[in-house]
Amino acid sequence: MTSRQTTTPTWLVWAAAPALFSTVTALGWGLARWRQRRALSLGEEDERSTTVPAVQSLRNQHLVFAAIELGGTSARAAIAVGRPDQFIERFQVPTSTPRETLTLLTAWLAERHETHPIAALGVATFGPILLPSVASSAASHQVRFGKTPKKAWQGLALLEELQQLWERDEQRPASQELAKAIGTRIPVLVDTDVNAPALAELAARRSPTDPGGPLVLAYVTVGTGVGVGVAIQDEPLHGRLHPEAGHIRVVRYPADSYSGSCIWHQDCLEGLCCAGALAERAKVDASQLADLADDHPVWKLAAHYLAQLCWNLSCVLAPHWIVLGGGVMQRKSLLKKIQSKFVELDRDYLGIETPVEKYIVSSAYGPHAGLVGACTLAERAWQMR
Repeated sequence: MTSRQTTTPTWLVWAAAPALFSTVTALGWGLARWRQRRALSLGEEDERSTTVPAVQSLRNQHLVFAAIELGGTSARAAIAVGRPDQFIERFQVPTSTPRETLTLLTAWLAERHETHPIAALGVATFGPILLPSVASSAASHQVRFGKTPKKAWQGLALLEELQQLWERDEQRPASQELAKAIGTRIPVLVDTDVNAPALAELAARRSPTDPGGPLVLAYVTVGTGVGVGVAIQDEPLHGRLHPEAGHIRVVRYPADSYSGSCIWHQDCLEGLCCAGALAERAKVDASQLADLADDHPVWKLAAHYLAQLCWNLSCVLAPHWIVLGGGVMQRKSLLKKIQSKFVELDRDYLGIETPVEKYIVSSAYGPHAGLVGACTLAERAWQMR
């Protein structure tokens, strides 16, 4: 009796083992998939899963991201669907007074909103811009311009002005809908026109072979002004203000007696090599810089000053990449001149193992870096909502 009671359960366990193993395996797989889906729904990232980016991209494929880029010379708006670099329409106007410039941009976006309802808005703007904590998108409504050289913009409450323009547009119901939705149903994020591209450029350069620790990227734009943005592990650098490295002091090129064009500091970096300064040196209009030959002396001057900026950024931030963008950097030969001068300045002191051609690079998005950056802010605003 006792023998039969002992033998029967043992036989049953061995017989049931394959089915039990399959059940446990299925439960484990199901639990893993549930955890992965939960991580996605909470915005978390399971480092063991390679499907998260693909699923995230799939979730965003129908989202409409709106962008406003306020530059020193021109202002642009764009609509992207699914990804920050996937534009379906772009729009550009000259940067004039706030009312004239923003009225055109808001009207264009309101018209697009009627057919492509906007999920989130990103604004990338020239500075200085006084940014509160960006812990929540609602806080960005207090954004104000600081002592920008564009005097008409000084002190302007940017998003309040945008909202008021949409509210006043009685001809388009979508405008008033946008005004009510901004900051509530439509999240908004604002940053500089260099911090925003820095975020986009860092995302474009990520790879499985990245070194451990936080990745750091510095983005430089050389155009109407000289601006520097910094992204550290997917976060823009903010302190008391945003980076203003375009106004650092640099060692003058021998016999360079040009007084400088910056209205605040005269011979700071921006004052010595922004587009206006280079044009004034060459005695041409800024629009004619593109017509100058590659061997014109003005490009050697620009490389002298911009290489110093790159070296100073390397000393202070130790970035993994320095990305050079903006209108002046559309001159392809200038990049090589800067790289060569940087090597001369560094003398292998910093021990940068990356070849200079892969360390100081041009923008992955070319002339559209600012707009892609603004759409990247919109995507971040959506994720933060």
